[in-house]
Amino acid sequence: GEHRLADGRALLPGTGALTLAAEAMAAEGVAAFEISDLTFLRAFDVPASAPRGLRLRLTPSPEGWGMELQAAASTRGREGHV
Repeated sequence: GEHRLADGRALLPGTGALTLAAEAMAAEGVAAFEISDLTFLRAFDVPASAPRGLRLRLTPSPEGWGMELQAAASTRGREGHV
């Protein structure tokens, strides 16, 4: 596939993250918005063998909205989002 690595992991492209943001903003009743200060810290990858959770968090502020994508992760038997 177009967004798969040689080991079978799938990657969410940056445009996919923007689509998620647009859907979340629409759910909040915001039809149009401008994006500024966008930073991708790391790729969101999904193993070929199992699904991986993704959480999108919108935070209203005086300047507009903040958005954070958090990936499900497991470290030393502990589950959470990073």
